Amino acid sequence: MRLSDIGLILTKSIHQKSNKKELLNAVEELKKTLAKEKKIESSKKNYYLTKYEQKRNENEAKYNIYLQEKISLFKKWKKTKKISDLNALVSLQFPDFKQIDDIYTYNIPVNRTKLARH
Repeated sequence: MRLSDIGLILTKSIHQKSNKKELLNAVEELKKTLAKEKKIESSKKNYYLTKYEQKRNENEAKYNIYLQEKISLFKKWKKTKKISDLNALVSLQFPDFKQIDDIYTYNIPVNRTKLARH
């Protein structure tokens, strides 16, 4: 049931003096449909946030920590010019990132059983 259907029922009821019950039933059915669509959209959004966005944020936080440490070690080495500081700078390990698909929207087709699990 769509809003346009309710409009048709409303015009029909005005011209033919038809049943108001049909109009009220159509409005209730529209409310149920909109609530169902909103629930599906919310599930998709939650699925996206947990599967993609949260992991991206974790990767970004790891990289920022790595970058700050790298800058700190570089400044220390530049100031002291010691071999040990250079070794610390060079031996700094790049963080291990989680592999994430290139999906940047929650409006993706998702299996409904997957949505129920998340």
